[in-house]
Amino acid sequence: MKIKLNVLIYIIITTLNVTFKFNGVTVKPILKYILSLLWIAYTIPYIFKKKKENKIAKIHFKYAIIPLAAMFIYTIFLWITGISRVENIRYVTRLISTVGYLGICILYACISYIVLGKKIIDYTWYSLIISYFFGSICMAFFGSPVDTLRYMFTLKDTVQITKIFEVHDLTFAMGFFLIYFVYFGKKENIKHLYSKIIISILYVIWGYKRIEFAAIAITFILFIFIGRKRKELSFKTTVITGVVLAVSLIYVFLASSGLLSILAEKYNVNFMGRLYTYEFMTRYFEFKPTFMGHGLSYVDKLIEELRTRGTLYKGWMLLSGMHSDTLKKYIELGFIGFIVWTIYVIKIKTIKFKNEFSDKVAAIYLMFTVYSFVLYLTDNVFEYYIFTLIYVIIPLAMSEITDNTIKKAGD
Repeated sequence: MKIKLNVLIYIIITTLNVTFKFNGVTVKPILKYILSLLWIAYTIPYIFKKKKENKIAKIHFKYAIIPLAAMFIYTIFLWITGISRVENIRYVTRLISTVGYLGICILYACISYIVLGKKIIDYTWYSLIISYFFGSICMAFFGSPVDTLRYMFTLKDTVQITKIFEVHDLTFAMGFFLIYFVYFGKKENIKHLYSKIIISILYVIWGYKRIEFAAIAITFILFIFIGRKRKELSFKTTVITGVVLAVSLIYVFLASSGLLSILAEKYNVNFMGRLYTYEFMTRYFEFKPTFMGHGLSYVDKLIEELRTRGTLYKGWMLLSGMHSDTLKKYIELGFIGFIVWTIYVIKIKTIKFKNEFSDKVAAIYLMFTVYSFVLYLTDNVFEYYIFTLIYVIIPLAMSEITDNTIKKAGD
């Protein structure tokens, strides 16, 4: 089988980009953005030759970048009005880098689709498989074959094996592929479908993130709710938006009031130290409609500086990123901003995809978004490179040209 040069280059670069950890050691994030920019620069001559893919990618890029741009502008507004204070210049550079890095990731997904077309889904999946196989499975096996095999078959291991296998970003991103293969594999005529499903399941299991198991289970339930008839997708999207928003706000309320800690203790739920960070951060936000937030990237930079100073709370070091995108986004965007962001991401964007592409694209995006919001409760995935890449690339590659697509692309 002859592999085209662009395909080979993409798989190599993407494999390097999605290597979040190698042998348990975190790879420097800046490397993936440099490689992404090199790929973008390399593919510029090809972009203008693909008019159909260009139109589709333009719409996806627009809807993906709108919330980022809005968050950036809102943050500047908070600073200018004095609602939130800029502690030092590092908060400004963190804001710029956060928006810039996510923007590069989204652009990388869109341009890769323009150049390589629908097969981009397969090529990206291969990249994740190769990265995890060599960066985790092989490294663990070479270090301790017996412990590695024990973990792969029983999930019982030493701490070192867990460290190698638990690749947060890639594990969560693989959940997207599993959802896609199970729900749309036959309709999309995916080759070797069952093999891909089994491998994806194994990678999700070996990554062993409990919240991901819950998120996938909830997505199964969502699939039943959406059903085969999609005539009422708009109404169902409204219901799902309301439920997700309610659960998210209840979670924020429970954390802010201390009830989450009480309930966790009562029912013996292990939050792995998250609750101490949540309790500490309650001094920086309030659960009320007048809370305006502190701006995008505020939480990450604040906790980073507190950790640098060695700040402890009840004997625990604060967890980087707060380990809850739900709480983080509430603190950053405020009460109203959080609601607006949630409605846009779930309701408005889903309906846009339904009207401009198809019910199929809207449905996969909606399921991906519910999966994401479940993960947001206890993990930091919003700014993950691989997670964002797959979140964008699969609905993008499933899209087809319609009259509305042509019209919108020309707006």
